[in-house]
Order: sequence, then structure tokens, then C-alpha cells
Amino acid sequence: MRPDRPVVRQNFFPFGLTVGVTPTPISTIAQQDALGFLYVALTISNAAAAANSVWFGDASISVAGRNGLEIPVGTSKTIAVSTRPQLYELQEPLIAVMQCPVPPYAIPFVALDPTTMFLVAAAPTLVGIILFPEMFK
Repeated sequence: MRPDRPVVRQNFFPFGLTVGVTPTPISTIAQQDALGFLYVALTISNAAAAANSVWFGDASISVAGRNGLEIPVGTSKTIAVSTRPQLYELQEPLIAVMQCPVPPYAIPFVALDPTTMFLVAAAPTLVGIILFPEMFK
């Protein structure tokens, strides 16, 4: 039997990006309006018809340095935030029961920042990228 809960549909932002021989930012002008979201995953696909591997990393990424994650021809890589569920909603009642003073707590939210992510290739290469935002912004 299907649970009786509200359904939240996962949104995503797919786009193509031509990766250059110098670090190419993932956060391109073509999808600036999508940057207002908190992203929990992204997938980068390097097509089987591509001629080169693509490298993923920060602004210092280079093909010669091999200082990032290689995405070989015909493959895709998914980078996702892994969060462990915690019972935050139980903290306040437990603190009240224990009657102990504690400093205020904040629930952290870990998100990917596409503005710090870059791709590079030995020659211009078209890749597909999908950004997956957190649905409870």
C-alpha cells in the first residue's frame, strides 16, 4: 500500500556546456537564474562520441596536472551530498526533560556550490550537466 503522504517531485536543471582547454565554470550565464537554489547533487555526462576525457575540479584544475576527477569518454559521474539523518525534532523535548541549559543550536544544511566547480579538457568538448536542487528550500 502506498503511504498517505504529500508527494514532492524532484526538480532538476539540465544543460549542455562546452568545456574548454582552460578551466570552464559550471555556473555559466546560460543557467544563472538556477543558481538561487541549494544543490544536493549534480551529474556530468561525457558522451561516447566525445574525443576527450573531461576533468572536474576547482579553478586550478588542469589536464596536465591531473588534479581532479577524470570523466572518461562514454561515462558520467554523479557528485552528491551525503547527509546522515538526525532526529533534530527530538532535541528540544529532550533538553526540556533533562532541564539543562544549552546554547542555541542550528541545524546545518550541506549544499554543493556550482560557482566553485570547473571542468577542463584537452580540446573543446561538449558535456551534459544536470543540477539537482534541494526541494525544501
